[in-house]
Amino acid sequence: MNRKVKKLFLSKQPSRINLIVTRSDTVGGVHTHILNLIKTLESFNCSVHVITGNSKKALFIKRLDKLSIKYTINPYLVHPISIFNDVLAILWLTIFTIRSPKSILWSHSSKAGIISRIAAFISMTPSIHTVHGWSFVAPKRKLTKTIYLILERILSVITKKFIVVSEFDYNLALKKGFPSRKIDLIHNSVDRKSYRNRAINAKDSKVRFIMVARFDKQKDHLTVLNAFSLLSHYDNWELYFIGDGPLYEKIYQYASTLNIADKIIFGGHVSNVEKYYSLCNVFILSSHWEGFPMTSIEAMSYSLPLIISDVGGSKEVVIDDYNGYIFNSKDYQTLSKYISKFLEDPNICISMGKASLRIFENAFSDRIASDKIKLTLESVLN
Repeated sequence: MNRKVKKLFLSKQPSRINLIVTRSDTVGGVHTHILNLIKTLESFNCSVHVITGNSKKALFIKRLDKLSIKYTINPYLVHPISIFNDVLAILWLTIFTIRSPKSILWSHSSKAGIISRIAAFISMTPSIHTVHGWSFVAPKRKLTKTIYLILERILSVITKKFIVVSEFDYNLALKKGFPSRKIDLIHNSVDRKSYRNRAINAKDSKVRFIMVARFDKQKDHLTVLNAFSLLSHYDNWELYFIGDGPLYEKIYQYASTLNIADKIIFGGHVSNVEKYYSLCNVFILSSHWEGFPMTSIEAMSYSLPLIISDVGGSKEVVIDDYNGYIFNSKDYQTLSKYISKFLEDPNICISMGKASLRIFENAFSDRIASDKIKLTLESVLN
């Protein structure tokens, strides 16, 4: 083993709970979930350490630095499948764990879940895996789905606990034969301060819609643009796209071809997304697949009604026609119809927004999730 590799493998960073996630180039729903989880674990007086892969943009690492959260970079933990890097990532994490006694490996994201649980098995360390959407759901090819399912079934033998964040994933796990005693359902949650600032002007008749989502193949910005293109006869709306990603330019150019670009604000990646939730009236999320989106919970905590595509566990935050609407994936005509309801009667933004807040406080607050996390953690430690 050369000196550089030896130094990487043998760096000693002991921690009580190691939270592992693959990507560090963005701050998405999984990363927001981890940051909220850290607050909860620290309230239990747990020592927490984050392990993540390396990247050039390193937005998540910058956020950890800003919040003074301890972390270590696994230099071999990369997003694409790479047998060479994956084996080294397992070896690195195994040695790291052995040198961090009395620890738990708690993985997030599919790739990190595989690496982490194999390392946990080798080092005889308890492992928890949070499922933010099962790995065998997203792939389109049947063979790929089958391979991922078999792999998850094998890894379930050595997984101490699964945490699923939606009823959809919980029921799917039972249907696929995963042991119910190993699965805990804990919905995503966010901390709600006593008051969320709202910048809405009561005299302003313009309705502002917001979609907070990375521009990649999972999210469906095109359907949203197509829906708004049918509403050119309304002039009382604006649409905010917050996020970045590889498809950013493509979506931006497509908006120009629909002649609605002047009403769309492409905000890019922002560190103060709260400002935009406060400014807007209605939250939209259109996706091709989901686990249980964190952004919809955030929007509810700001008293925003929701329009959500029916994929994965997304619809579990919506009571149809009470705090929002649900539409089928890619159905831009139905989405357009729901958008027009808010344009024709902006007052329902307020009534449905209050309903969203009530649902959030009764089902998705951090207090409720905290109690469930504590029980799961105690069962693993015992």
